[in-house]
Amino acid sequence: MAVPQFDSLDLGPLSERKMYSLYRVEHSPSSWSSSMAISAVPIADEVRGHVVGEMKETQAVLPESVAQKVRGTPMKVYAGFMGGQSLIQAISLVVGIIVVNQLSKAEYSYYTIAFTVVSAITVLGNSGFSSAILSRGAKLRSDRHELSRLVLSIISLRRRVFVIVVMIVGPLTWILLRRNGASTHTTLTLVSLVMLTSAAMTSFTVFNDLLALEYERARLQVVSISGAFLRLAGAVWLLAWPMKAAAVPVAVNAMVIFLSIRMQKTSVRKLIDLRAPTKNQFRQLAMRNFAKLLPVNLFVVLQGQVIVFYLGVLGQTETLAEVGALGRFSTAFAVISVSMSMLAGPIVARASTERVAITYFGILSCAIPLIFVLVACVSALSPHLLPLLGTQYSGLEAELRVMFAAGAIICVGEVLRTLNQARGWIGLSWLQIPITILAIGSGVALLDMSSAMGACVFSVVVSAPAPTCQLIQMTVGMKNRQRTDQLALAEGRA
Repeated sequence: MAVPQFDSLDLGPLSERKMYSLYRVEHSPSSWSSSMAISAVPIADEVRGHVVGEMKETQAVLPESVAQKVRGTPMKVYAGFMGGQSLIQAISLVVGIIVVNQLSKAEYSYYTIAFTVVSAITVLGNSGFSSAILSRGAKLRSDRHELSRLVLSIISLRRRVFVIVVMIVGPLTWILLRRNGASTHTTLTLVSLVMLTSAAMTSFTVFNDLLALEYERARLQVVSISGAFLRLAGAVWLLAWPMKAAAVPVAVNAMVIFLSIRMQKTSVRKLIDLRAPTKNQFRQLAMRNFAKLLPVNLFVVLQGQVIVFYLGVLGQTETLAEVGALGRFSTAFAVISVSMSMLAGPIVARASTERVAITYFGILSCAIPLIFVLVACVSALSPHLLPLLGTQYSGLEAELRVMFAAGAIICVGEVLRTLNQARGWIGLSWLQIPITILAIGSGVALLDMSSAMGACVFSVVVSAPAPTCQLIQMTVGMKNRQRTDQLALAEGRA
């Protein structure tokens, strides 16, 4: 089960995935990916009628300013992007190891709770708004004034939603921290920082969507890499700082988000007028999207963070810290997930109906062995990797292998989801809800969550529904691909 970390909360890659879905709407597929699937389902739902048959209309649909940004040598673009993503993930791993080593288990559990809550608030507060920007903004790109009103209307509404979400999640954060032994001062500090970070994310994610809309790949990459280096600087500062408290990395992350927003605004000001008035019509559109997708995103929060909330409620501080620390090494799968969305997703989406099966399974035959190789490497090197986390996590070699297996299962699910969404095979997404509820119930009933091994096995159990659901969607999609592609082509032309 992936646990949000202060060094990996940057949503740059997330915008690349949204860029992928948007680009499918406008011309033919290009990419975004999503192990942090904040709006993967909403975006796919918006574009499912436009996946097939757009290639011939590329030059007519893309504005010249955007077309210039996507021309050039594809492999050079991809290599630059993947090089940047690999650098970000490498820095994230280094920063994560430093943080794990410097914090006690108790402080690391507080840290894990804080960023789980930030992630939850971001997911819930972003429900449907990214979809509104990308789907409606694509039609308003040529009208700067209306595009400005759309963006600012959504930011205004997001801030109102943030206040409501905080009123619910804020007390929950206080309870979780206190249940795990945090002092009143520590709890107050962390809750304040969580609220501050979450408030900043209301603008950060919207600006990311706007930059993705305009295909500002270079700016997104610069913001992501800069954020990674700033977090690294914060981790080095933690080494020298005498107070080894969870509040230090949480505060650093808040500062990084605010600095990233300033960097975003350098490009945003060229795209929109930040003083434009809001528009009630756009707020109503965004609110409809929010209401429609809120149940889905509530489930995303439940599925992705259930282990943290459950251990937090039980007050299993040590187990919570161990699960969070062992999850550090699962960042290796992030590069595969982003690669699939950046490279494989467009290929599958462009494939003809006759060749889609060969293309789909050809990509799987490359991705799945690579995932197994990573699992084998970690299994073999676990006695050497574990000391990197510090002596307080010694003796957890078996748990590390199980936790990495959970990360591998999540990655397989992400690969399948990316390929399925590239073809618009999302009709059975609802199956994941009952399957996941069944998995959570079974895990809670049968596993001993007071031990690190029990919690790690629970992560494997809860991770399994995603690839299971995607395999079902793949089977149905392959069987009905002729009819589905014809329908999508007709809807796209309409």
